[in-house]
Amino acid sequence: MRGLSTLLNFANCVLFRSYNTSCGAYFIGNLRISTENRNNCFHQKVLKWPNISFLKMKVLLVQPTDKTSNYSPKRPVLWAAYVSATLKKEGHDVKFFDCRLKEFNDAEFKELLKSYKPDFVCFSIVALTHDCTFRYMKYVRELLDAKIIAGGPEVTTFPEDFLKLKLINFIFIGAADISFPKFLRLNGKNEELQGIGGFGYKENDKIHINKKAEVYNIDDVPFPDWDIFTLSSYKKNVSRIEFPIQSARGCPHNCIFCSVPSIVPSYRMRSAKNVVDELELIHKKYGTKKFQFQDDNFGMSKQRTLEICDEIIKSGLKIKWSVAQGFTAQSGSYEVFKKMKEAGCTTVGIGVESTDPEVLKFVRKPASLQQLKDAFINAKKAGITTKGFFIVGLPGSTYEKEMKNIDFFKEVKIDIPRFGNVMTYPKTELMDWVKKNAKSLIDFDEARNVTSENVASSVDTDMLIKPVFETDDFSSEDRMKAFNKCNEEAEKWALNNLFGKFVGPVAYKFSRVKFIRDIGEKVLDLMGGI
Repeated sequence: MRGLSTLLNFANCVLFRSYNTSCGAYFIGNLRISTENRNNCFHQKVLKWPNISFLKMKVLLVQPTDKTSNYSPKRPVLWAAYVSATLKKEGHDVKFFDCRLKEFNDAEFKELLKSYKPDFVCFSIVALTHDCTFRYMKYVRELLDAKIIAGGPEVTTFPEDFLKLKLINFIFIGAADISFPKFLRLNGKNEELQGIGGFGYKENDKIHINKKAEVYNIDDVPFPDWDIFTLSSYKKNVSRIEFPIQSARGCPHNCIFCSVPSIVPSYRMRSAKNVVDELELIHKKYGTKKFQFQDDNFGMSKQRTLEICDEIIKSGLKIKWSVAQGFTAQSGSYEVFKKMKEAGCTTVGIGVESTDPEVLKFVRKPASLQQLKDAFINAKKAGITTKGFFIVGLPGSTYEKEMKNIDFFKEVKIDIPRFGNVMTYPKTELMDWVKKNAKSLIDFDEARNVTSENVASSVDTDMLIKPVFETDDFSSEDRMKAFNKCNEEAEKWALNNLFGKFVGPVAYKFSRVKFIRDIGEKVLDLMGGI
């Protein structure tokens, strides 16, 4: 031990920058060796060093809930699973808290903070989660000296605004699964904070925000870590969880209403083999036979789509999978859908947005109306259930044009049509257009935090459903009228498709009663959902 002590003191005093060791710890540069007063020492680092066991970080990841409870937590979240995987790979200890789950309430969170005593508490912030996020951050401040890290779409869009807050110590913009581990080991390789891509920090009250992390081969990212979740909280039978899969990041298109290009600026695809290796691993470990691809653009490469299907078939996996929302219509040939069906695809979601050619052109939708029609028809022909997503109130639209969307989903027989109000997301061309050409009904910069594109049945009020703007040819009243009419017709249509033309109308009437609707949704969930 005398030799080790001598080495540490020599390294600390001579070879590296010296830090205040009032917290009772040895340091090599910023490397903390002892374990006393952990939460009072910021410069705790993780490294592998000959014959020395360095302190590992304790990290708590938090998923806030949004004020609408729009999406019931039927599955764990990808962002936390990816971050946990990369942190655990380097030896850190990680826990997860899902505020969306009823059993994970404020009191449970406080107890976890006291018992776990994390070094870092990290929040992923999206629209409508601010209230929950800041409430939980205050609990951290009240109970611990842990550092608070913020990330997610909101932080990526407004990094300076969040970093200015006293509650927040650091931020990550863009994906943090590479930058976060680098942050925890930064001084181990004598790296400086400014060398961490997508990282934001404060120094002498001055804000520093580094450029987003470099583009990397996402095949190199470890598979998501699902062990940090209490999986039985999502489904009592864990094997029934429809695990989320991300086979690509970003989207190469540039639709004026979409925030994805500003949040994920580059489009990167995983190899087919890498994707199917992950499917096999989850299937073997948890027994699940259902997966949901959550790509923003799953079918961008027709060739890769076919390769993924071929790999699934070759592996012998007997699974079912869906494409949640991001299938690009241009790749929607019968050949592709037939192969997807053969590989286990049951449902595909395609963004339609509008059926008016001029509106599609204006918003730079890459697919033509004919391509959209063909995609739905081909998917149906291949035996795949179709979902179609529409946006009410895009520039150039009118009440009459919105009614044609109803005719469209009936004409091409979309199984599950979905309608949402147009939302003005920051740093999109739509936001710029609206500011110049429309009348504001709600502060544009705050709209995403006080309104929702749609509200689930678990919400008793429609107070969050309201137009953000109106135009001379599409008033606020007509926008709400169109939104309500489209959603009413879409629900009736979907229930008729599910239960038949005789039982469907009865099911719709009963679905207007909230507690019956809630029971119905649970039954549909047991049936596999729609």
